[in-house]
Amino acid sequence: MAGTIHRRYSERVANGEIESDPAQVEAVKKLDALCVALGEARMARKSSALGWLFGARKTPEPPRGLYVWGSVGRG
Repeated sequence: MAGTIHRRYSERVANGEIESDPAQVEAVKKLDALCVALGEARMARKSSALGWLFGARKTPEPPRGLYVWGSVGRG
């Protein structure tokens, strides 16, 4: 399922603003997955007003980030 980043990338390719690149498509997929993971982590931190009292939950591990590198001007 394509997320916001993938959708915007596809729009720019379709409009001729950029050229499609297989490596960039993979990076876009990973960025979309990170975006989803960050949203889920944010929602997991939210709880009810009394959550601090009754919810002695262990804090989940934060999502791992991405290190993006490559030559300038691809795509």
